[in-house]
Amino acid sequence: MHLLNVSAGGLHAVQIGTEVVTTGHLKVPQPEPWHVTDDGIPGDKRAVHPDKIYAFSRQAYAYWGEQLGVEAARWPDGFFGENLTFDTLDESDLRIGDVFTLGEEVRLFVAGARSPCLKLSWRLGQPPAFQRAFAKSRYAGVYFGVESPGRVRPGDRLRRIAHNPAMPSVADVSDFLIERDPPPLEPLQRLLSFARLSGTNRLLLSAKREAAERAQDRQEGRWRGWRPFIVSKVTQEAPEIRSVEFSPADGGRLPRAKPGQHVQVQFEHEGATLRRAWSLSAFSFTPECYRVTVRKQRGKGSQRLHALRPGDTVSLSAPAGDFTLDMGSYRPLVLIAAGIGITPLKAMLDAHFSRRDAPPAYLIYGGAARKTSPFERTSKHWPPRARTFLSRSSTAARRFPARFTEGSRRTG
Repeated sequence: MHLLNVSAGGLHAVQIGTEVVTTGHLKVPQPEPWHVTDDGIPGDKRAVHPDKIYAFSRQAYAYWGEQLGVEAARWPDGFFGENLTFDTLDESDLRIGDVFTLGEEVRLFVAGARSPCLKLSWRLGQPPAFQRAFAKSRYAGVYFGVESPGRVRPGDRLRRIAHNPAMPSVADVSDFLIERDPPPLEPLQRLLSFARLSGTNRLLLSAKREAAERAQDRQEGRWRGWRPFIVSKVTQEAPEIRSVEFSPADGGRLPRAKPGQHVQVQFEHEGATLRRAWSLSAFSFTPECYRVTVRKQRGKGSQRLHALRPGDTVSLSAPAGDFTLDMGSYRPLVLIAAGIGITPLKAMLDAHFSRRDAPPAYLIYGGAARKTSPFERTSKHWPPRARTFLSRSSTAARRFPARFTEGSRRTG
């Protein structure tokens, strides 16, 4: 992959149908010397798209010339609205987050896939439906972000120095953007967790996340009403605090719960049917059981749960609730809890640190002492990116909620 040209353009008002719109699509080749700045190409203006650099290839020019019956040589570099024109670009090989050097000074990263708009169809004299064909073609181009600015020259090689094979390719992202069916949830979450994802891609893909989550729920067999479960394990976490694990009595598959969700537990107690909602205290991408962690109190529900033994049978509703962690966020995570209220936050931290590129997390926790913390043992396995801050005492936490002493860094 070698650089052929650098193009830039200002903002122009153009007539598209019955409307006059502002576009930065009209680019023209720039004279040397060529520079790439932190904000893209000097003198280049963007009307709507926030992405710094759009790259296209002469290989794609030839493809679209053949598809549209146009002599590609009639199109000057920059005609497709690109800033950088290369000889070739393989969109199926380029992965989001890949890092490249361009020449001796510039370093770029793959930020996203081209999101074609009506202005592209106008530029090429095509109907609006052309945008879909363009996006699915594998000849749509790529958005780059700037990691290191500098000068570039004709013939400079685009050389990959960091590859991110776990991320979707630019071609995959194009499919996610254009397909009417929701994209698969896990690669979508990986994309949205990438802090430097194209702003245009992020806006469009975020709108598809809820549909992707609903589709996965249907695929995983989320049930309605009540389903029989067997108590498979009971763990004494701390004085008066127990974790109870429930496995499906039918041996069937369990849908993944969102970190922070709860289940309702239904069981018999003294001739009456009790129903209680408890937060799930663990997270797994492929759960084989659900776990709740409950402090024994005076109420009948916690008393009955603490009396459960392995082999006992109860009924559970499917996981529910909107108090959940956004696993696609790339911002640092701060969680605040006191006492047994840490239960859903434990599942959130499990989920957060299941990500390879998880940002730092901070837990502010009010409790009387470490020995009464329900997850003191298991929290020792959190990675070094987790920091905990414990109150001096539960009384101090109530009276002076801002006064905390820093706990030791967790090591895994």
